[in-house]
Amino acid sequence: PLVGAVSSSTVQMLYRPSAKSQTLRLRVFDANDQMVKTVSSDCLVERDFVAHFTISGLQPAMTYEYQIERIGDVPEVLVEAGPAHHFTTANQQRTGERVVVSFVSCVDVEPTAIWNEMEKLKVDAVCLMGDTPYIDSSDLGVARKKHRQFLQMPDLARLGQTTAVVGIWDDHDFGKNNGNGLNLVEGKPRTRQAFVNYRAHDRYGTGREGVYHKMDLGALEIFFLDPRYFS
Repeated sequence: PLVGAVSSSTVQMLYRPSAKSQTLRLRVFDANDQMVKTVSSDCLVERDFVAHFTISGLQPAMTYEYQIERIGDVPEVLVEAGPAHHFTTANQQRTGERVVVSFVSCVDVEPTAIWNEMEKLKVDAVCLMGDTPYIDSSDLGVARKKHRQFLQMPDLARLGQTTAVVGIWDDHDFGKNNGNGLNLVEGKPRTRQAFVNYRAHDRYGTGREGVYHKMDLGALEIFFLDPRYFS
């Protein structure tokens, strides 16, 4: 599971348990272990079997645990609620608050200590600022596989279970070294589709083109521009 964009009342999440069409249910629990929200999502082939969840109506600056189940005749727990599976909503106060955010770029599918350092610093959000990972292909299958392998790296996967992970792309994850909206005009719809599949944002550009968005953490707003797709 990956925690994505957060606000003071809403959290985005994604989860891909396997390459199988199925319906998943996410349950959210407050500090008193009371279930406060239930949402469901389908793992569809056109989304590369990635379920996206939007959990709204939450309280600001609150930590919630979550559990993910496979819906069937006998529901199966895939991700169990507990200290390893939680998220925290943003504090909506604009002043007098402290927000810790990490910005990282140019990281491929390879061992690195940076994710553990971010975990030690207890960052509120991780911003992947492009070339995260290096894809260098506009083939949809290749792009999806690289995104999947990147998010499945153990240290990043553990961090993403509790910390907002969001971002934008640069040329290599856009699909080509020095790629832009003209020299990758045929391939960019496919690389955009892969990006949308593997990022849990509340917005992706216009909804049809680009992937720009923003995240509001109260004391800090982060605007992610998309100068690749439209250049």
